[in-house]
Amino acid sequence: MTGYRGRLLAIAALVALLAGLAVNGISRARPLTGEKDPPQEKPKIAAPADHREGDGAIRKQAAAYSDALKKGDLDALMSFWAPDADYSDETGKTYRGHDALRKLFTKALKDAKGSKLNFQIHSLRFIRPEVALEDGCVKATAPEGTCNKCRYSAVWVKTDGKWLLSSVRDLSAEADADVAGPSRQLRELEWLVGEWRSEDRNTDVHLTVSWAPNRSFLLMEHRGRKSDGSELNVSQRVGWDPASKQVRSWMFDSVGGFGEAFWRRDGNQWVLKSSGILPDGRMGTSTNTYRFVDASHCVWRSRDRQVDGVPTADVELKLARVPKK
Repeated sequence: MTGYRGRLLAIAALVALLAGLAVNGISRARPLTGEKDPPQEKPKIAAPADHREGDGAIRKQAAAYSDALKKGDLDALMSFWAPDADYSDETGKTYRGHDALRKLFTKALKDAKGSKLNFQIHSLRFIRPEVALEDGCVKATAPEGTCNKCRYSAVWVKTDGKWLLSSVRDLSAEADADVAGPSRQLRELEWLVGEWRSEDRNTDVHLTVSWAPNRSFLLMEHRGRKSDGSELNVSQRVGWDPASKQVRSWMFDSVGGFGEAFWRRDGNQWVLKSSGILPDGRMGTSTNTYRFVDASHCVWRSRDRQVDGVPTADVELKLARVPKK
């Protein structure tokens, strides 16, 4: 497994069925003979009772699997996979059999702890009464707020009256091929999109983050009211620099200052090495961070601040997301 996304997808495949199922019938092919074609049979579609029975059985399995996942119960998770089941990650590497899957899931359970999963089922077809094919996608939000969306396919086999996973394939690499480069590189910053306000009563700061057209840049608008009542606005455009292979931003303030920063991720925060020119011509440098706390809170901090080589005090702001109206 090449990363967190693939390991998480393997564990979560069965839970996807909680989102709902669509059952399609399979029509029979016409015979290739020289005789007159016999009357065509209508596609054989399972009776409503069969639909309910299959749907209910898989949903019951999904609910039990979900409980085992939340509890981190490795033995329970393994009971939902066929003895000869296999899983293939986005690079094509395959893990086959319970021994290999158990080793994989031991690490996957640790990586998945605290993550939130959202699923979308594209299709589920019953090839035979005891075999079903599923295609879908899963969005995984890690505790630090980073999101990954992956496609997958799964084969379900009914064995001794119980539905088990027989084969799961991660299609995330193929899905990513359809996503534009800048958007793909900025995806880990998507948690910032929205409106934020400072929680400190003595500080009035408002931050709005949105996507530019084609999701090629993130647009950040900072509006702050200073102690003397005046306002300072800072516009920032965050993008992917293919030359340096780094996330990079350019900023301009409402009094004539401008600068740039190079971004890197460090755990649950992004670190910005910033430099700029103040309106009076002096040079300013700082190290800024955006630290993810949870989906509704983050902390912005500016440290190692200097103006023409003279140190200045650190600044920290706690920001809360403004609920959508």
